[in-house]
Amino acid sequence: RLRPQIQALTRLLPHFRLGIYTSSTVFTVASVRNMIEGAAGVPQGALFEPGLILFRDHTCPIPVEHLQEGRDPWDTVKPLARWFSMLDRVVLFDDDAFKSIAGEERNMVLVPCWDQEDPTCSLLEHLVDTVHE
Repeated sequence: RLRPQIQALTRLLPHFRLGIYTSSTVFTVASVRNMIEGAAGVPQGALFEPGLILFRDHTCPIPVEHLQEGRDPWDTVKPLARWFSMLDRVVLFDDDAFKSIAGEERNMVLVPCWDQEDPTCSLLEHLVDTVHE
């Protein structure tokens, strides 16, 4: 299931380049991408730029200190500088604070997890409104 108001992301297109960065496999991200674009009412490939779709192969294993904090050994972090040369133009939205690597914390916006039972969630609408301000 997708977070409600996914179509709000389309309002960012004239102003921003959108991508996906996930710890999932390439096969999972392809399926989710199609679901998101379909729910947003845009043609396949119209919402997310192919070169901005990063998946598990682009992540790194979590640091040892995260393991000591009780994280799972298969967890990953999402480095940005490895893939983007101008970090002042990159924002990572994630619901896990530990996903950003040391030194890239300022590029991350922590969003709350979505309770899939809440069809009234308006986070995406508010997020898009805030980004536009």
